[in-house]
Amino acid sequence: MSLTILEVLMNAQINLVINRSSPLAFEVGKEQLANAITLLEEGFTAYNDFDESWAKFKGNPAAGPADLDELNAAVARGEA
Repeated sequence: MSLTILEVLMNAQINLVINRSSPLAFEVGKEQLANAITLLEEGFTAYNDFDESWAKFKGNPAAGPADLDELNAAVARGEA
């Protein structure tokens, strides 16, 4: 499932505000926020696909933010 940069920001808000008692969720939220802001500062819009934009930003169109994906997966599994 692909998210827009805006949706990543919304997830960051949830992790930083609602799930702040979980150290892992808080770290995920900080990373989501930092990465989304970076993309916005680089000229991507809030409605661009996050993974595609991140890959373009990093210079490798086939790659995505692996560390963030791993952290998001841990949150989804309830390990956060």
